[in-house]
Amino acid sequence: MNKKYIIIFKSFLIILIWFLLNIFLNIYNKWMFSEKYELRFPIIITAMDTVANGIGTGLLINALNIGRKSPSIYKKNLICFIQISFYFCLNIALNNYSLLFISVSTNQIIKAFLPFIMIIVEYFKERKNISKKIFLSVFIIVIGVIIAVWHDPQFHLIGIMMAFISVFFVGIWTVASSYLMKSGQFDGIKILYYTSPISFVILSYASAIDEYCLFRFSMQTNTSTKSIILLTQALQALFYNIIHYMMIQHTSPLTSAILGNVKIIAIICVGFWFFNLPIIPNHIIGIILTIIGTVSYSFFKYIENKNQQYTTNKNNKTIEKIIINTED
Repeated sequence: MNKKYIIIFKSFLIILIWFLLNIFLNIYNKWMFSEKYELRFPIIITAMDTVANGIGTGLLINALNIGRKSPSIYKKNLICFIQISFYFCLNIALNNYSLLFISVSTNQIIKAFLPFIMIIVEYFKERKNISKKIFLSVFIIVIGVIIAVWHDPQFHLIGIMMAFISVFFVGIWTVASSYLMKSGQFDGIKILYYTSPISFVILSYASAIDEYCLFRFSMQTNTSTKSIILLTQALQALFYNIIHYMMIQHTSPLTSAILGNVKIIAIICVGFWFFNLPIIPNHIIGIILTIIGTVSYSFFKYIENKNQQYTTNKNNKTIEKIIINTED
């Protein structure tokens, strides 16, 4: 099989797995955070996820025999690992606290702006511009998602600021991770392995301030059942995070943000099917706009990549001719 088609198939498979894991994890978390189990401790649960990430990736590194980087390379990138962990933890904390002031719908509306945030961050980080056609496609996707999730928005200044800052940190975290993977020194597994302990320390401190006492009280009843639920969630988070990094590595930060918006639409559709949620006009309009924007983005991105590949091949042939003429 052509190498080009193998790469396309691999990227498609990673995106499909990410999509399914993301939707399932959202449904599982919604069930886990229900009043039945009294496990509404997102910061502590995320801290537990970092433990699973560290142990799981460590086992994978040894099992796959891909080895750890030398201490000098680790020290060289330590600041970057701290930054990635810091951005990740701030995103979790600010997003959770924003929900104290605004509704889930308002939170999702703000999250829909992530592709725009990603465009801004990528420009300042790598001076990366996008075409007008791709920008228009992204605009249609964002508007579509906002319309689809629009329901009784709550305009609380503090909550909205927290949510926007949270989304901003998601953008920085994603671009920083992508930049580190593009350097060829680390893949998603190694980034998770090195950032998990740092994230655990930060989140443990945050949870000790806000959630620890309530969590300890909650775990005194149905301890075994709740432990199994938390362990299952941590394993799901481990697989999801690995696939998420792989998706960023095989696509781009902007594409991953767009897929995140498409995921919101997919969850709404799942709600129609499994939870018998009422279908209202703004859902239909939003879903149609998102589909149009996503198809347009995929087409224009394909054309852009094809043109870039053609230009690269043309430049390589020109360089080869220059070398041959020089040798003659």
